[in-house]
Amino acid sequence: MLTFNPKFKFLIYLATTIASTYIGLQLTEALCIESCNLDKLLYIVFSNIVFLSGVILLIKLSEKSINEWEEE
Repeated sequence: MLTFNPKFKFLIYLATTIASTYIGLQLTEALCIESCNLDKLLYIVFSNIVFLSGVILLIKLSEKSINEWEEE
């Protein structure tokens, strides 16, 4: 069974976390008028959950398709 190297997965997850945190901060700046630290935290957590779940799903599907291709 072929899988991605754990170091590669870690780099992808780290890059995704950094990018989604930046997007969460941009959402806070765009949608917040007053001091809203709770909103900032919610935007960052929400964007991290959405992005990381998507990347995890894509990596698992990629590994599955590589394994199916290897079996043929």
